[in-house]
Amino acid sequence: MSENLSPSWIYPLFPHPLDKSAITLTCQGCLKQVGNSDFNTQKRLLKTVLILFKNYPVLVLGDREFHSPKLAEWLDKRGIFFALRQKKDFHFQAALNEEYQVLKNLGFKPGLSKFYQGILCNKGDGIGPFNLAVYWKRKYNNKGAKEP
Repeated sequence: MSENLSPSWIYPLFPHPLDKSAITLTCQGCLKQVGNSDFNTQKRLLKTVLILFKNYPVLVLGDREFHSPKLAEWLDKRGIFFALRQKKDFHFQAALNEEYQVLKNLGFKPGLSKFYQGILCNKGDGIGPFNLAVYWKRKYNNKGAKEP
């Protein structure tokens, strides 16, 4: 096992508070670079954990580091459930006869949400179909996220 994939990166290991059968795995310090990793690095890191849970249903929640549509396709082909947070410059096609859209150009404002079914993503690749939920948390006391 390489230095980056030592068991210490699976930290902490906690039972899920609502369902005793779930385990939360957090990757802290498993990547030496700052910013997004490439698809091969994402697969390598996930394979290390997924092999441990091959006999169990798995849900991958991806934020920041793990958000690419190619990763979604890879997980989907393996029957792994996932929810990957996308960046505001995410390109998707809501229907086959429509042009690709950029999420940040759709005019979302705080407090708004929308659900798209069967979208294709990555202009040119046509990865999907996937579902896309867009939610921008409402501002309270003039405080809140600056983007969805």
